[in-house]
Amino acid sequence: GGALSPVTRVVSLLKGLQEKVEADHKAEEDLFEKYECWAKSVIRAKTLSNEKAKTRKDSLDQYVADLDAGRIELTSERVDLEKEISGLSQDIETAEAMRAKEHEDYLAAKD
Repeated sequence: GGALSPVTRVVSLLKGLQEKVEADHKAEEDLFEKYECWAKSVIRAKTLSNEKAKTRKDSLDQYVADLDAGRIELTSERVDLEKEISGLSQDIETAEAMRAKEHEDYLAAKD
């Protein structure tokens, strides 16, 4: 007869199920390999990025230490301060000259 026996149908179902499980397993393995490859590349990139950031931080720490120790001078700050000192010195000279002139005028008026 054309009808399959119950045992034959169960065997056929089990074979179909086995093929589906094997296909799912292969798909999962492929997906795992993709994620593993992606994770390794991300870890590599982050490790490199962290190393660069640490090197930059160390460099900046050294720069700050050199600034604190006076081994590095901020040129623009020095120039600004020198201009300010020069301006104050001129103000002092002008004030001293005015004071001397006022003193002369006072002495002349007193006599």
